[in-house]
Amino acid sequence: MRGPVLRYVRRSNFVEDLVDEWKPHHDQAMFALDVEEFIYECIDLGRLSTHAWQCFRELLFKDPNAPIIEELGNIMKQTLGKTLGTFRTVQNLVNEATQKGHSIKNADQLGVTIQETARILESVEHLFMQPDPKRIEESIAAFNRGECMPAEELLRAAQDGRFP
Repeated sequence: MRGPVLRYVRRSNFVEDLVDEWKPHHDQAMFALDVEEFIYECIDLGRLSTHAWQCFRELLFKDPNAPIIEELGNIMKQTLGKTLGTFRTVQNLVNEATQKGHSIKNADQLGVTIQETARILESVEHLFMQPDPKRIEESIAAFNRGECMPAEELLRAAQDGRFP
């Protein structure tokens, strides 16, 4: 199950390096064509991030207690954040090219890719958020005061769509 995630990590590094190495050497005449190539790479990387996320979700559903879950989740979170940074750099290049009068192919698809990748990152961050010690303390205090719902009532509330 590591395969898709590790492939995604390596591909993300490649696209980031490609954009970073290009910046100091770009030729104005080739600017728009280079930006279009970056868009193709970003769109392809976006598809790979979606695939890696789907594979990771499958693992979560099959074996949520697998020892590798935490490791892969943290890798996904870090790489998705870096990927979004690269995508936004390319989006800035698209904006710059557009301001210079160039028409950039697939620029709208880059926006969709950025939104989808941000949605995946949000999901991963939600799954692997760090517990808030203050909230834990407040919850324990509320439980000790008897301010809690029995499990059966929570289940009924969830089934009825009234989950607190």
